[in-house]
Formats: sequence, C-alpha cells, structure tokens
Amino acid sequence: MAKMVGTPMTVTVDSGEGTARVITNDVLSVTLETTRDLADVTGVDKTARERLGMLNDATVTLTGAWNPAANPTFYSCFKDIATTNINRSVILVYPGPATFTAEMALESVNYAMSNGQLTSTVTLRLSGGTQGVWS
Repeated sequence: MAKMVGTPMTVTVDSGEGTARVITNDVLSVTLETTRDLADVTGVDKTARERLGMLNDATVTLTGAWNPAANPTFYSCFKDIATTNINRSVILVYPGPATFTAEMALESVNYAMSNGQLTSTVTLRLSGGTQGVWS
C-alpha cells in the first residue's frame, strides 16, 4: 500500500449519556499512544537486560475546536467530566482501512484560549481491563 497524506479519518466517542457521537468535524488533532509495561527479569548470569511484556495500555488525546453550531459538539461530548464517571467507547477510523476501538475513561479536559481561538484538549485512558483492538 502506498503512503497516505491528507486523508480523512473518523473520530467517534461516547458522550456522558453513553451515546456514540461522531465529533470528527471539530477534532483538530488526534494522538494515540499504545504502550506495554515491561518487567525486568534479568538474572545475575546476564550481561544485558532481559524483559518480559506485561500489561497493555492506551491513551488517546484529542484537541478540538469550540464550535457551538455543531451537533454534537466536541464540548458537549466531554463537558460532564465532573459529574459522570462512565467508560466511553472510542473508535478511531484511519484510512486504509484501519480501526482502533477501546473502552476508555475520561481523565481530563483542558481549555485554552490563544489568538482568539478557544480549544479544548481531552485525555482518555484505557479502562475495563481489555486492551484496545485494531481491526
């Protein structure tokens, strides 16, 4: 497959009510980090490190624009962080196709105003004990 640039993706996240919301239009950037803990199991007979893969983790960071005309809005999807503590399904559809799906907990929502533009950055982390899945 050829390298791709400038191709669209789709971002879907559950709102606090548990309803899947496609918020792609308001998303300015997406970062997906998939990690795995490593256990150091190096014996005294080794001259280099031995490691075993342990638990998987994932973090999604979304930055969105303030767009009160949108329905649903980026803001309305995440505004309930102080009152709602539910896992949210996150679905990132990349071109190709490649889809990442995970149950995640909303960790933080931060707002910033710069040069007259109001944006918010949301961090979600893997929850529920099941790793994110690529399909």
